[in-house]
Formats: sequence, structure tokens, C-alpha cells
Amino acid sequence: MATISQILEEYSEDHEKLFRDAKEQEAINKDTIEMELLSQHDLYLDWAALSAVAESVLEDKKAEFDKVSASCFHAARLSQTTDKKKLTEKAIEEHAKLQSAYQEAQRDYLKAKNLVTSLKKVEQSLVQRSSMLQSVNARQTRELNAAGRQRSYDDSVFDSYKAMKAGQNDE
Repeated sequence: MATISQILEEYSEDHEKLFRDAKEQEAINKDTIEMELLSQHDLYLDWAALSAVAESVLEDKKAEFDKVSASCFHAARLSQTTDKKKLTEKAIEEHAKLQSAYQEAQRDYLKAKNLVTSLKKVEQSLVQRSSMLQSVNARQTRELNAAGRQRSYDDSVFDSYKAMKAGQNDE
């Protein structure tokens, strides 16, 4: 089983895999709507955990980029004093941004930022999935009740689950 860091690294390198995996896991089996509803929180939690770790990595990459950026700008300003000719801020900026350390730190930061953005989109789609599952299940329940179906033990378990979720939403 892969660790969260390994999964994030893999998704960072291949965003298409991230979306393929999300699409596959978010697929709904219409014959088992109640079970899909019951497992929705686990699915959401898995992706939310990935997103939270990715946000932490993003913060680290941002701090590293800021540090490298400051160092590169400082080095560019120092080179100005040794050449004895005054460089403009624009020239200093261009010199700093051409350094490989700056470009690598910027690339790592932007890669982490894109990963967080993608994971947030997956989280949003999971919230939409949850709402849709609840709507479909409510419709199916109404249809079955209208057809005279008797309530079962599974219905009472599901009703208590819905009550618990409703209580969480009220907080």
C-alpha cells in the first residue's frame, strides 16, 4: 500500500491519473445507492486527507521558493556591486529569475499549487456526489413507499445515519 506522500508524488507527476482515479472512485452503482451513501464519507475522507497533506507540502514549497528567491535576488544585487555599474531593479529581477535554483524552486512551487487546486476540485465533486446520492436515495425511498413497501431493518439503520448527518450539518 502506497503512503500519502507517494500518492501525492505520483499525482503531482501525472494529473491525468489523479482525475482517472477520482472518476473511477466516484462512479456510482445505481443498484446500491444506499451502500454508496454509507461509504461516501470514507471516500471523501481519503481525498480530503490527500488534499490536506498537499496543502502542507504547498506551504513548504512556498517557503522554500521565497527563501531561494530572496537568495537569488541578493546574489544579483551583490554582483552589481562587484561590476561597479548600477543595475536597474528590472535587470536584477531578470538576473535572479535566470538562475537555475530560482527556476527549480518556482517549478516545484507551481507543481504543488496545481496539485492542491486539482485535489480541491475532486473534493468539490465529492460534495456534489453526496448531494446527488441523497437526492436519488430520497426519490427511490418515496417511490418504494408509494408502492407500499414495508420498512426493513436496513431502513432504520439508514435513517439513523441520515439523522446523524443532519445533526452534523446543524453544527
